[in-house]
Amino acid sequence: MKIPNIPLIPSVNAHVIFCLLIILFCLPGCDNSQKVGVTADSKATHQKKTTPEIKTATLLVDSINVTLVETATAALPLWRDHASHKPALMLFSNDPFLTPVPEPLHDEVMDLVRSGKPAQIKARAVDISPNPLLMHPMAVDAALKAGFFSQLIWILPLKADEPLPAMDVLRQKMLDTGLLSQSEAKSFSAEGEHYTAVLRGIPVTIGTLAHIPRPKNPAWIHFDLSLFKPLYKNEVSTPLYPLVLDTLKKIRAASISSVGATISQSNLGGAISLKVRFLGKDLSHLLEFPASIDEDLPELQFRRSQNLYLEHFVKKEEILENCLHMEILAPEDASVKFDLYYANREMQRGKQALKFLEKAVVLDPMYAYEYVYLAETAVEKKRPAAALDMLEKARKTFPDNPVIRIMEADINIGLGRRETAVDLLDQLQSLPWSKVYDQDEPGRLENMKKSAESLPAGH
Repeated sequence: MKIPNIPLIPSVNAHVIFCLLIILFCLPGCDNSQKVGVTADSKATHQKKTTPEIKTATLLVDSINVTLVETATAALPLWRDHASHKPALMLFSNDPFLTPVPEPLHDEVMDLVRSGKPAQIKARAVDISPNPLLMHPMAVDAALKAGFFSQLIWILPLKADEPLPAMDVLRQKMLDTGLLSQSEAKSFSAEGEHYTAVLRGIPVTIGTLAHIPRPKNPAWIHFDLSLFKPLYKNEVSTPLYPLVLDTLKKIRAASISSVGATISQSNLGGAISLKVRFLGKDLSHLLEFPASIDEDLPELQFRRSQNLYLEHFVKKEEILENCLHMEILAPEDASVKFDLYYANREMQRGKQALKFLEKAVVLDPMYAYEYVYLAETAVEKKRPAAALDMLEKARKTFPDNPVIRIMEADINIGLGRRETAVDLLDQLQSLPWSKVYDQDEPGRLENMKKSAESLPAGH
């Protein structure tokens, strides 16, 4: 179980420890004549109420509705709401989210994806849990199998002068990572600047930002913040905000007809650093107000851009001063509180830093995962008491996350606290661990419990 302290835009991990999560997406009729009749007209009326009317807009020319989600799997209920219109899915991401759903879970996943309530999807496909149905990297695979989309267009985040990888290389890489079957691999072909294939029975086109294919049907747009990982090097050679704006201008030039958009921030489980969580909100604003792309950066974003540059040169005092100005501009912005936490932490002002982190968590609970990273740092520095304090703070926000309790149990074993460790392990052993994803976890917990029980009593 390892939750790393992550660089600015790190590589995407398909699994976090034992449960990087799961995902996705019925009402019986009644023929009693004394009850409300179900006529053709009433069915039509019901359909109008439950199926959103399709309204198209040109991406990054017109304003579109955007929803921020934690993971791609969290977007499934929104994708499902528009499935009757059979839009294309246009995916801007470094990860295609095509990891196949395990065969033993296929039927159960399809039931969840097609008819599960959003809260059920959150519990079994988004939250870190002991018994997930769908992992985050399986989101698009599940959506295609559920029939939500008529076409998939995956845009690889390559630099302007960088061509698509050789088709044989890309195909083999997708085979090696289990994203393709042998029969699907045979369907690959080159068409101009794009590759086409048939995956999960759906036509798929793979392109680049320099050569964006246009979908046959209006498209649902999904951005994942991993899109910028291969493009961003550092704030000197590839400044983040100019990079984002340049990327959006390339997308705008493709004149894509869209029906809606989702953005996955991918901070859950450590795929993307909490330090760049602000980017999801900024990207959402640019999609909703596309004229902003051609305007100067607002002061808040300008100061944040300055901080990213100053960080490269370790200008800690100037960064802190900038953050204090940002707080005046946006006193209720969780990302600004997090910036203040980080700036104070870098200046070795631990108590002040934690106060700002607490404020960030109140405004946006996802920032509580920073406590887990701090706990790991404390363990590495052989400060177990501080690690337990951080984990306690994390558990207040995420009481059902088993990763936190496993870390607590491990630390307590190291401290010789027999009763506390055994109690935590009893709680963990009672959880319904997945027999597909976490079949080894019960054995690992049993070994941990044996270690705890071997400690002297009374501690």
